Amino acid sequence: MHEPAEQVAPPDLDIGLPIEQLRPGITTLLGGDRERVQITVDAVNRRGKSFRCRVTGSPTLGAGGAVTGAILRMEVDGESRPSA
Repeated sequence: MHEPAEQVAPPDLDIGLPIEQLRPGITTLLGGDRERVQITVDAVNRRGKSFRCRVTGSPTLGAGGAVTGAILRMEVDGESRPSA
């Protein structure tokens, strides 16, 4: 598998999602080593409320099956959801 280009991400998105905790899973996807990863992290919504966030990622494939990127889906982990 090829090595993905090294990119520097900000420490958190403006919603308080800790990008550094997601980096290993994203790197795994971009390296073509797995078809899916799932990571649960502590995050903060735009109103300042803490919650557990489940992030599921899948690689995007181009011509010939080469990995061209990744799609990340984020959702509240658990029964309580932050108010919008």
